[in-house]
Amino acid sequence: MLGKLKHRSPVKIIGAGFAGLSLAYRLKKLEVPFTIYEKEKIGGKIQTLETVFGPVESAASTLYLDRHAVAFIRELSLPTIHSPKKLKRLIWKESGPASPFSLPLLFQVILKLHQTPPPLTSLEEVFLPLLGKKYVDEILSPAFQGIYGAEAAKLHLPGLYPNLEGKSFRTYWSFLKALRNIVKKEQDTEQKGSVTFPGGMQMLIERMRSEVAENIIISQESFTLEDNLAICTNSCEAATILSKLAPDISDQLSRIQYVPVSSFTFFTAEPLPELQKALGMLIPQKYGNPVLGIINQSELSPQNYPGAYCYRAICQGEHSDPARVMDELKKILPDLKEQGIVASYLTPWKQGLPLYDKERSEAVHEIGKLLKNREGLLLFGNYSGGISLRSLIAQSQSFSFV
Repeated sequence: MLGKLKHRSPVKIIGAGFAGLSLAYRLKKLEVPFTIYEKEKIGGKIQTLETVFGPVESAASTLYLDRHAVAFIRELSLPTIHSPKKLKRLIWKESGPASPFSLPLLFQVILKLHQTPPPLTSLEEVFLPLLGKKYVDEILSPAFQGIYGAEAAKLHLPGLYPNLEGKSFRTYWSFLKALRNIVKKEQDTEQKGSVTFPGGMQMLIERMRSEVAENIIISQESFTLEDNLAICTNSCEAATILSKLAPDISDQLSRIQYVPVSSFTFFTAEPLPELQKALGMLIPQKYGNPVLGIINQSELSPQNYPGAYCYRAICQGEHSDPARVMDELKKILPDLKEQGIVASYLTPWKQGLPLYDKERSEAVHEIGKLLKNREGLLLFGNYSGGISLRSLIAQSQSFSFV
């Protein structure tokens, strides 16, 4: 979150996406009066289409757990479907699907743990001396593009892990240990992995909506900074809202770029042999395929897909032609026969994911300075301090008036 709200003053929340709903839920717990203004759909990008074959997700299909997410789910009394823990994680290579880990990689890392890492800049620059170009392209980049939609060369490491900002390390061993501690700190001691819900993520959205429904207004209303605003939209919309109210902040928000992505869900009558017992498969962008990865939805939540096999491809770019996406998938999955597909659904997002590059990090830093001594304006979205749903939950649950 960026900025702060006035204490004991009604709050106007702009946007009823996941960020807006989670902030509203927190304000309700704090007994702070609020109103949510939404111009389109409750839940934002997170929408679930009910089909005869099972739920089709337009955006997030699971919620990765940490202690904040576990507590949040318990408070909402939501039934959950836990993803199996022993599913394979695959990387696509020209020879076909393979495990991302290998003994040569392990030996290489061990031999270089005593070396000093370079300054913490891009993800690729930091890990290149440790892994080499081959493993950066084939393992590191796919792993992070599956979360952030961008390759390692574009991602700013301190932006991904703010606790590392300004730090330096004498060895890769101390660096990796610090990175592991950051990740481990937020893990829940009882539950790990990810969950979804019976019927899909819409159950989570509807439960959150029901908690604050009487405070939601569908409106195109304009606002002033005296309103005690919490802008819970993407940075592009936030920049537009603030273009006249706070042009200096708007200029910084405009620096944040978004990666267009498309979600392509398809159902097959028979399981795909390449993805059996697998959570999914990541596709390195070195091969030039726009598909970033394929999620095996049937393995993640078999209860939601009793009558067919469901797979979901996340593609780089705003695609509008299902046939083109299918052609690209056939290059990766040779067993995918068009006649075996019983249904498919394509959802393009022009503003899919915020790009966590150095420009975003600098913009967020500048916005923080501009808002330091200003009350009554809060910026909250997946660009401000974490891209995942669990990060948004953590930020909203730890929110307090300053």
